[in-house]
Amino acid sequence: MVEMNESEALLLGIILGDGCVYRYGKHQYKIQVSGHSIDDEVFLLKVVKPLFKRIFDKDVKIYKRKSSKTTDLVLYSKEAFEAVNRRFGIQKINEKGIFIADTFLNERRIMKGIIAGFFATDGSVVITDNNGTIYPRVEFQNISYKILKQIQDFLLKLGLRGGLYRMDRKHGIVYRLQYNGKTNLLKFKNGIGFINPKHELKFDKYTKMVV
Repeated sequence: MVEMNESEALLLGIILGDGCVYRYGKHQYKIQVSGHSIDDEVFLLKVVKPLFKRIFDKDVKIYKRKSSKTTDLVLYSKEAFEAVNRRFGIQKINEKGIFIADTFLNERRIMKGIIAGFFATDGSVVITDNNGTIYPRVEFQNISYKILKQIQDFLLKLGLRGGLYRMDRKHGIVYRLQYNGKTNLLKFKNGIGFINPKHELKFDKYTKMVV
């Protein structure tokens, strides 16, 4: 049994989705989570910031990059860095190679938390109008095929059936894990849930549209 609590599982997923863990030089240690300065502001300040405080009992630094409309939450701490390495099994994240450690894959409670955190940063709820029919879609996008395949395998156990696709973009290859339709949306909502308020708002918008 892996000893990881729900808060740690969420933070691990968030870091895997849009974070980085760096050690540079002899005495510089950094954990960073980034998001859109408008769309993700509530999530970063009301969810991620308190997670860092709860887990490490330390406050993050907040930096806003106006040129890219990005907000960075940064924790400079050797203690936190070593804790992440020890508890999460990661030191430095290279997006092309990110994946969920094998030790977590069979831990249902932990996997749900990791996926919830990952979706909060690298996922979206999409609503389309197909000739008058309102159609929802849950999707992940990432350049790591491996982590999306791990997530797909786990979500299949929850009854979600979706496709994993390769997309060739100008800046490189991106993979999309996609779940279409109301049934998949409700199963994801009930089985994993939304911790980023923007996804909850999109879900609420869909339910109001189909009532």
